[in-house]
Amino acid sequence: METPGKLSILVVGGHPADAFDCAGGTLAHHVERSDRVTAAVLTHGARSHSMGLIDDLRDGRIEPELVTDDVISEHAQVKRVMK
Repeated sequence: METPGKLSILVVGGHPADAFDCAGGTLAHHVERSDRVTAAVLTHGARSHSMGLIDDLRDGRIEPELVTDDVISEHAQVKRVMK
């Protein structure tokens, strides 16, 4: 079987889970093949994947209109420390 030429792959995700959780296996496969793989992640995902922020919103500890960039940054920092 003939090996196809090298591919250039671009994965675009709204946040890291879109790019890596959903396509990570495929991306790893292509990296192993020595294909060129690039990921463009448009946000850090703190607003939609911060369980602390989600819990605060659900339990009424913070109102949605008070979710400022500073609040999101604070939750993003907690996510970075936990990883």
